[in-house]
Amino acid sequence: MAALGTQQLSLIRSSSGYIGELPALAALLDADDDLGVEQASGHLVCQCSRLKAQATPQQQAAARAAADGVAAAVAAQQLIPAAGAVASNQQQQQQVSALLLAPGTPDLVGLTAEQALSLSSRPSAKNKLVLDFDGHVLEGSAWNEVAKRDRLVSAAYDKDGDPSSFHAEEIADIVAIWRAVAEDYAAFDVDVTTADPGDAALEGIGQRAVIGGAAGDWYGVAGGIAFVNSFGKRGMPCFIFSLSLGPNNPKFIWEAVSHELGHTLGLLHDGIVPNPGNPNGLSYTTGQGLWAPIMGMSYYAEVTQFDAGEFPFSNNQQDDLAVIATKLPRLPQQHGSSINAATPLAPSTSRASGMATTAVRVAASSTFTVTSSGILSSTGQRDFFSFEAGAGLASIAVAVTAPFGIGAFTRANLKASATVYDASGAVLATLTPPKGFAMAVPESTVLLPAAGVYYVSVSGTGADTPATGGYSNYGSLGWYALTVTARDPAVPLSPDCLGSWSEWSACSSSCKQSSTYSITWEAAEGGAACPYDSGTTRSRSCSGGRCSRAVGRRDCAGVWSTWSSCDASCQQTAVYRVIYTAVNGGAACQFAEGAVKSQSCSGGDCLQPPTAGNSDGGADPSDSVMVITALKVTREVPVNPNSRATGRAVQYYRCKAIITLRTASGGVMANATVTGTWSAPGEATPDAAAAPADTRRSGQAVFWSQAWRAAGAAGLCEFTVRDVQFTGKTFDRSSSFTSSAVNWD
Repeated sequence: MAALGTQQLSLIRSSSGYIGELPALAALLDADDDLGVEQASGHLVCQCSRLKAQATPQQQAAARAAADGVAAAVAAQQLIPAAGAVASNQQQQQQVSALLLAPGTPDLVGLTAEQALSLSSRPSAKNKLVLDFDGHVLEGSAWNEVAKRDRLVSAAYDKDGDPSSFHAEEIADIVAIWRAVAEDYAAFDVDVTTADPGDAALEGIGQRAVIGGAAGDWYGVAGGIAFVNSFGKRGMPCFIFSLSLGPNNPKFIWEAVSHELGHTLGLLHDGIVPNPGNPNGLSYTTGQGLWAPIMGMSYYAEVTQFDAGEFPFSNNQQDDLAVIATKLPRLPQQHGSSINAATPLAPSTSRASGMATTAVRVAASSTFTVTSSGILSSTGQRDFFSFEAGAGLASIAVAVTAPFGIGAFTRANLKASATVYDASGAVLATLTPPKGFAMAVPESTVLLPAAGVYYVSVSGTGADTPATGGYSNYGSLGWYALTVTARDPAVPLSPDCLGSWSEWSACSSSCKQSSTYSITWEAAEGGAACPYDSGTTRSRSCSGGRCSRAVGRRDCAGVWSTWSSCDASCQQTAVYRVIYTAVNGGAACQFAEGAVKSQSCSGGDCLQPPTAGNSDGGADPSDSVMVITALKVTREVPVNPNSRATGRAVQYYRCKAIITLRTASGGVMANATVTGTWSAPGEATPDAAAAPADTRRSGQAVFWSQAWRAAGAAGLCEFTVRDVQFTGKTFDRSSSFTSSAVNWD
């Protein structure tokens, strides 16, 4: 693309609003096959062909199970009124939207199509992101120039073959997609809406995302397409082709919607540069661990957020939030930013959080409960609250945007954290979500040592660090609801001893759980004693399912690759591979993943660069050696295969292992046979043999464990490679990743 010349590149930069130097623009056009230029206007256009995705039967079943679980969750919690009781006027429609956005609550069921197409996340906001599900027609636009058609007709979102109406499952999908996109853009003063105000009303202040149909209807191969920096420009909607995403998988769709809208706001693709583990690099990254960037390929990640290119080998260091803020104003902080400015948690508290919620104080005998909602809109932001309570145990919980269904399809961007302080500002407790993909702080007990004023702050956190396979708090933003339950300071403290049992421990390898009794305060004069001494333990057998192997302390383990071939400067290199990371206090690896060491070649002539036209240089001896350069194990989202047929909410898990096979010189190894074993809850025995799998054209082979019924216990899935076979080649085990595991509690 450098051949375009400075003048043409300058015109492209001007037309598209690209912020950056011309060499960087040329490099992007060279590196990203899906980034091109529309000839007539000079606009950058992203044709996201790699976003086209076919969901597995398990993923589609999980989506159906999630939709089935919504109604059950609502019925169980009785949090949301029946939609039939809600009138269609504007004020009550806003109440429906506010109820849907309330953190921790499941999606509202029973909506009519009219209600589903009238949702608004922030009705008062001037800027609009319109999710258009009922079809769209374009004439005389830039897209007509691209397609060489006078009239472009986009189909409505349709799963049952009747595009003229929306049935219950389609309506549930619309609600789920809208809520997920609203969470992705919650940090900004923008209304994510399914109501269509018309193109004229969006000019300069809005963007339309057309959702439905297939890319082949008029464009080609893509999951979605968008003009870069087209926000507010008439005739430049972005398109999300739902039939090319699953088809019609709501998780895939909401990730693609936020991705394409990101392009219209100036964001480019997140990929990785060529590196020892991936010599060719990637235009789109699928992330690492449980996390992926929205501007990569985020379909398969539990946690998806905007990012700033903090992960290893990132090819795009765009500050996503800052770029979006050039078009959409960042929301100001809604609650106090320090202890001195803390928002009181009292019945009179009322804050506009975008959800029309207020803090509520509910008395219950000697305790009270206060709640308040808000939005974290800036990285590192802390919202402070104050409350007055008596001495004793208090419980703190922070809810976030609920997943779609029960325990599946995470939608929250915010991984919440809460810190409790005494009147002097000393920290009493810091509360975080459980390990894994949990984003909310569950109800947690904190001892308040004396009657008085206390403070609690809510903030966003990450998981480990980007360098160690996790993610930072950069994109940990969004809706939350804080709930505090404590003793009423006006009620005298009971003279009786107060104690409680701890939560049951994780299930051990011997199928046992334990709990410990602790005394909060001893009995005063004349008070009743506690029934147990502090430190008393009890145990029980685990209930349901097969016991999971206990996960103990494990040190990090890693190996150096074999030395590379000698280069023209008489140097050779080796790359450090982390086989598995440390857990439960284990020792860290001596070197970081991807660390490189070099040495002078010993003996023999240095290799010389090949001369032009020389195709007879002989085979690289390292091509006869096979190395596993990556091995990743994940626990898949719960699947509920029986719910539609029987109405039973039965959830199952399976684990997946993906291995990547290369030659020692970096070549892709297809059609090699890989064998291995599983140690997982669903297997009949430890180290159960997995069915052999052949590597694909990509050099990857996929293994699935047996499914097991979710029982809530801690567990471990571990996959171990036993052998790799290919005629004429040998498997270098010492330089390979041969074992990987995922654990949870």
